[in-house]
Amino acid sequence: MPKLKTGHRTNANFPEELVGMALESFLAFLTFPFCTYSIEPFSRSRERWLAADARLIGNIAGFAPLYMQFKRPTAYAAVSTSRIVSDRRKLKLSVDPSTLFFDLRDKQPAHHDYQHNVLHKLSSRLRRRGLGDAVYVCPLFLDRAAYRLNIYISAMGRRFRFWDDYPFQVADLLVDSSPGRVSLDRVPLLAEHVCIRPHDKVANAKHSYSFTESGKAVCFHSPTALPEEGKPLSRWLSGLWNGVAERRTEGLINGQTALESLQDLVSQTDEDDAIVVPVEVLQTKDGFEAWNRFGAFLQQEHAIDQYALVAWRRQP
Repeated sequence: MPKLKTGHRTNANFPEELVGMALESFLAFLTFPFCTYSIEPFSRSRERWLAADARLIGNIAGFAPLYMQFKRPTAYAAVSTSRIVSDRRKLKLSVDPSTLFFDLRDKQPAHHDYQHNVLHKLSSRLRRRGLGDAVYVCPLFLDRAAYRLNIYISAMGRRFRFWDDYPFQVADLLVDSSPGRVSLDRVPLLAEHVCIRPHDKVANAKHSYSFTESGKAVCFHSPTALPEEGKPLSRWLSGLWNGVAERRTEGLINGQTALESLQDLVSQTDEDDAIVVPVEVLQTKDGFEAWNRFGAFLQQEHAIDQYALVAWRRQP
């Protein structure tokens, strides 16, 4: 574990893997027996709802893919002479009392492209199709104890209020089983993570994204100010969830369209080249299994986690 404090630089004292584990565990709370929608991990190594129980597959009315690349924050105090702080000062972006940032991941020799570019392709292609998105997700915490407390508060607040009129509530989280809308804006854990969409392609990994302690005033270190790019994870998820709920199942990926939709997503487009995947990913007639393999590939090769916002069939 790295030292928390080094001069004017403060490193988070928890690994990136902890961010993914914490959020995956919490998002599981959104899966409730009477809800029409849920957010599910979607890769072959996580078989809770795909390979483990075929009956669940038959209850899927459709899904929208979501991609998150979890990052660990580092901070520079305002008095630092680092490039991160200097770049922000030149652009007149806030550096007080400190600036949080994360670096891009370098490409491995066997990789066809940088992780950032893969995430960018996923984001731009899904948004052009009006279906899903892909973002970096970074907590606004540096200390593991504070992070753990925030998880506890979010998970346990009103967790056991079975007598509520709504099927599930956590703090100001509200899932309404009738129209299917959800408000997540004040869920402590989700509100304390910033989502940053990869805004452009890169030719190398010598770049960073920085932001304030509240997740605002995003800067890409070329440097370029991107004040509109950052938003809380709670707001990002709410927007995607409600967008799917308003459309019902129209345009969502289903059992009949799953394989074709994945082939379309990874193919070369007029805007950029293909997302290169192993041949075995698409060597199946089962579209759900192909997506499952694709999710496993992204996680193993690029540390990008694939989720599915699932619309379930209403039970009679």
